[in-house]
Amino acid sequence: MGIEYMYEYAVRTAFSLALFLNGILFVPQVLRICKERSSSSVSLITFFGFIVIQFTSVLYGILIDDWILILGYSFSMITCGLVIISLVKYHDKSSL
Repeated sequence: MGIEYMYEYAVRTAFSLALFLNGILFVPQVLRICKERSSSSVSLITFFGFIVIQFTSVLYGILIDDWILILGYSFSMITCGLVIISLVKYHDKSSL
């Protein structure tokens, strides 16, 4: 096992974990919105921007055939989508 391979493996592993963590970090926001039944302190525009970025990252992953990008950002899209759904469900005019 060469040093280059070990470096590449370490970076890919760290990147995979970071993408998973990125998706997990949306979950507390969903829980908070649902618990409070209010989205007044959360910006729908911000989360819509996040999901657009995630979608383009998935498309780029498909273009370059990178399954880490495809799966990681797809997972983030799902969890970010849950935030958007909860924002719409508990919509406040002040959250826009």
